[in-house]
Amino acid sequence: MKGMAIIGLGFLWVAGCATPQVMKEASHQQSQLLGEFQRTFGELQTKVLEFYDEEIEARRQILLESQMDLEQSRVSRRAAQEIRKIDPGTSETRRMERVKEILDGAANYLAELPDIFFDDKYCQKWEMLKKEFLREPDEQCDDKHLKRYLGLVRGRNEAEKSFARLTRSVALTREAHTLVDEFLQIEFRLTEEQVNEAKEVMKNAREAVAEAQKTWTELRSELGGGQ
Repeated sequence: MKGMAIIGLGFLWVAGCATPQVMKEASHQQSQLLGEFQRTFGELQTKVLEFYDEEIEARRQILLESQMDLEQSRVSRRAAQEIRKIDPGTSETRRMERVKEILDGAANYLAELPDIFFDDKYCQKWEMLKKEFLREPDEQCDDKHLKRYLGLVRGRNEAEKSFARLTRSVALTREAHTLVDEFLQIEFRLTEEQVNEAKEVMKNAREAVAEAQKTWTELRSELGGGQ
């Protein structure tokens, strides 16, 4: 009898578990909102990273231009000083060779400086590129610009990583809610014919159980009488 009671309760649950319409509508609206949020979040990510890229490029240009102006002034002064230091007694040929060496060194340095200015090995390459005679007394490599630039790049990369993590989280949330929403939209309603058929099946099952119990009682009685 306990088994029949469980069957009956299960039947009643299935017959009455259709999700309320208001709950379905709320779930569907939430699903739409999650989709809209995902699109908006993607647009925000694009705009923020574009802002970082534009800001980095602008700062890069400012740093390079200001440094190039400073270096041109320094190198021109040092080249002129170096040329004036040539011994007056030097032959014209040797003098012209020395002048060419100084001017070529200055031109080469100024031409290649932009290519190494934001290299992570800037100071190492600067030491090789800038000849001693073009440096100010006790001049050392100054890489403050590189540290500022790399700081901006790191900030941009960290923002991209954060967006990537949030994007995955939003996508998983939307995917999970989509499954829930699809489940809530399922109708579990039974037709009147199905309900009546189920009642008939349960009636027959109860009668079969009663008949089996009667037969079992009679059998036990007979066996007892036989003993």
